Amino acid sequence: AAAAKAGKLVARVLPGDPTVLCDFAEEADACAKAKVVFELVPGVSSAFAVPAYAGVPVTDHRNRTVHVVDVSNHAEEPDWAALTGPRQTLVLLNCSQVLGKVSASLLEHGWKGDTPVAVTADGTTTSQHTVVSTLDTVEKDSAVFDGATMAVVGEVVRLREKLSWWESKPLFGWKVLVPRTKDQAGALSERLVSYGAVP
Repeated sequence: AAAAKAGKLVARVLPGDPTVLCDFAEEADACAKAKVVFELVPGVSSAFAVPAYAGVPVTDHRNRTVHVVDVSNHAEEPDWAALTGPRQTLVLLNCSQVLGKVSASLLEHGWKGDTPVAVTADGTTTSQHTVVSTLDTVEKDSAVFDGATMAVVGEVVRLREKLSWWESKPLFGWKVLVPRTKDQAGALSERLVSYGAVP
């Protein structure tokens, strides 16, 4: 706030959309109290971008209710009973350490064991990796992940087989050496990127 009051242009970059599970509200409130003028540039929340990159739309023509839950470091459990019902989609953020516990809670509150789950690590990058499982087996199937992960729970996960577009590119994740000068490498590098490679 001090730099802004001194007439300097200050930018605060937040991940995804700053109004979804970010600190925007607190920071904007502090600016308003300090009478610092601010502007908001909305983005795309990782809660929707990562599933889209995994080929999993969070809604379809039948599943219209989406709940986004950050399951990391909760002092108390979310109200899983309130998140149970027909045509629901759950997006679970930061779930790698607690996915087994969360899936057990969902099963206890009425979700079926064969409900599909897609777990994605390193979403929207060329290191992205998605595992599709069910609530019954997701803890075992996703044990390979140890970093930040996101999971989508619900029938929409079944659409991934048809809609996966990022991880299914023919050279996805390959690192390709382009032995040309910077000026000559542009066209080939662009083509490699379009196939999912990292030049």
